[in-house]
Amino acid sequence: MFLIVFKGIHECFAFPSKIVRTPDDFVFIENEVSSFPHLSNWEIKVFTKAIPELSKFGLDNMIDKL
Repeated sequence: MFLIVFKGIHECFAFPSKIVRTPDDFVFIENEVSSFPHLSNWEIKVFTKAIPELSKFGLDNMIDKL
């Protein structure tokens, strides 16, 4: 579960684990650091064109899938 604040709006999101395992490289990005694997991380890009994709995972839309 993630809390994202965008332009003063607070929204909770529930992302399925498959999003983290297979990021789309548009909104969900894996930053793999091969020489230092412990520094690898995932990034969620929040920008205007990403809002429709992010809204699919809003808590209101995911509550029945939890």
